[in-house]
Amino acid sequence: MKESHHKVHLCLTRRGFLVLFFFVFYPSQPAQAELNWKVREIVKDQSSTTHLTDNQGNRYKKVSVPNIRTIWRIFHDVSSKAELTADLIIVRGNAPNAFAKGLGSNIIGINFGMLDLVGEDVNIWANLLGHEFAHLKLSHSLAGIKRGIPLAILGELIERKVEKRQVKELLGLTTQAIDSHYSQEQESDSDYLGAIWALEAGFSPWGAVELHKRLLSLTGTDNYPDFLKSHPSSEKRIKRLSKLARRLESK
Repeated sequence: MKESHHKVHLCLTRRGFLVLFFFVFYPSQPAQAELNWKVREIVKDQSSTTHLTDNQGNRYKKVSVPNIRTIWRIFHDVSSKAELTADLIIVRGNAPNAFAKGLGSNIIGINFGMLDLVGEDVNIWANLLGHEFAHLKLSHSLAGIKRGIPLAILGELIERKVEKRQVKELLGLTTQAIDSHYSQEQESDSDYLGAIWALEAGFSPWGAVELHKRLLSLTGTDNYPDFLKSHPSSEKRIKRLSKLARRLESK
């Protein structure tokens, strides 16, 4: 469950700061979101199945309309608990992925691979969508940009001031560790809020555990999820999510 933000590579020049201004005030969506389908339009289809097509009629994916309607209902149930509105879109991509984009208009996206991975499991959908709503609620898009600015500046200083290759690489790893630390903290917060909202909406918090078990099963396959690059799954995370689910169910 990934929050979208543009990683800023900053040059300490006038042009660099103009580039930074553009990306801060005009954040981009993931490349896969260039061609997308709004779920609120798909659910109007009266057929049992429909093909997702572009403006030229090229077919990309056959989907079950009843299943999309179920996802849409869960999306609104969780949205109500989060007290937040957003658009839900489907994007291309066979490796399971999901993202949330704020900063002006709230968008939650799921791709073809995630549709296939989750299928009709309502508890997984509730936790996944809750997780992405949490990214929006906690303003992680903005936090990512603010964090990216000093890290980009530090990275530029490393390139300009540090000559020895080994020291340069070490400092580069340090900036990555700082960025990773904050991302993991955001993921933990989003896991917690998402599970609470899923439970309040009438679903099981164990859906988050099942989601990461399924994602982990893809490790080493051609469909290794991009989702895991920003939402790393591990046995440790599954144990933490299991502990959270038990605690929430006991209340």
